[in-house]
Amino acid sequence: IFDTGWPGTIFLHMLVGKIFGYTDFSIRVADFIFLSMLSGFTWKAISPFGKKIALLGGAIFPIMILQLGPKEAFQRDSIAILPIILGLCFINSNKLSGRVFLKSFIVGLIIGMSGAIKPQFGIGLPVMIYLLLGNESNEIINFKQKCYNFFKMFIISVLGFLIISFLPILLIVMMGGGESFYD
Repeated sequence: IFDTGWPGTIFLHMLVGKIFGYTDFSIRVADFIFLSMLSGFTWKAISPFGKKIALLGGAIFPIMILQLGPKEAFQRDSIAILPIILGLCFINSNKLSGRVFLKSFIVGLIIGMSGAIKPQFGIGLPVMIYLLLGNESNEIINFKQKCYNFFKMFIISVLGFLIISFLPILLIVMMGGGESFYD
């Protein structure tokens, strides 16, 4: 069987099918829950810019997806955006404040979820680390120290990214399907 989807997408679709079922109605319910989560986390991520902007930002993407019809439910491009929004919420939160390297690892794990769905979304990792560095490094004065910390944070976050994004591939290899997946 040949499929162009990355294994994370297939596992996510299997999970949704096991939880909600495989009927049209159950997929629409799961899609509604997904779009609600996407809307809520988008509102949370951009709420520092103002209430009106957050309200519009949280509503625009789900409306764009809904206007494309049922064929757009659970497309990997829209699914992979949810972990990115979660990463932005995590970066802007005060959770683990001061523990920048642990926070970098967690951001890598979160973006790795997007990478497990569609690998091209991993390109957002350096941007997330840059945002994290801006939020967490107020005490660092000189440019050389900022560059050094960015590099360390980037390496730690890449480790988190690789753990999550290649976990599905490891599972396929352990089940004996590595050669077929490579082909």
